[in-house]
Amino acid sequence: MPDLLLDNLLLQYQIIYSKRKTIGIILDKKRGLLVRAPIRVSKKEITQLLHKKEAWIRRSMEKINAIQSIPEPTRFRDGETVRYLGKLYPIRIVTEHRRSTIVKFIDDEFVIYIPNNSDNNQELIRKKMINWYREQALIIFSGRVEHYSGIVGAKPDSIRIRGFKRRWGACHSNGLIEFNWKILLAPIEILDYLVVHEMAHLKTTGHSPRFREIVRGILPDFKERERWLRNFGPTLVI
Repeated sequence: MPDLLLDNLLLQYQIIYSKRKTIGIILDKKRGLLVRAPIRVSKKEITQLLHKKEAWIRRSMEKINAIQSIPEPTRFRDGETVRYLGKLYPIRIVTEHRRSTIVKFIDDEFVIYIPNNSDNNQELIRKKMINWYREQALIIFSGRVEHYSGIVGAKPDSIRIRGFKRRWGACHSNGLIEFNWKILLAPIEILDYLVVHEMAHLKTTGHSPRFREIVRGILPDFKERERWLRNFGPTLVI
């Protein structure tokens, strides 16, 4: 396979010649970088095109790497870790005489208290953890909305925490903003991006140039945060 050097990134790629009119570039999870080219196209022309497509190749690689790094569901037992605001914190299981399972965040660790007659039901603990995240999400999002309201020049009438499967937030015409609790697994700067993104919709609908101008005026690096969420959002699971 020929090599391709993109700045500090060395890639191998495969050329597949066929009776076609244009060059096609594919980044496959299993086979890597593939180039489908007309029979008479030279390697020099292919290399030039790959250099022109460097930004696309890098973005695609980031996305594939993120998807491949989706973690297994958390096992809630001593020594395992779980994310909170972008950092990993250890889990400690405490068995004691009690009727129900509760979750507390104490001294940089998640302490999960379970009844001494419990069989350490993983799904029950997971539900309790999600409830904890939802409660914290309401507190944190309320604070961040208050922080940015003066900067954005608008404030929602109310906020709600949801467990969306395919979206991170939503802004409604009645002044309600909804946020996905899973964003609490991401770094705080990603959470802030989501807050600013949804609050900007209070001033303009859609993702028009004016919308992006509002977001950029508050978060100049919003595109990097946006790309992080697009690439690594699928990894935010417990």
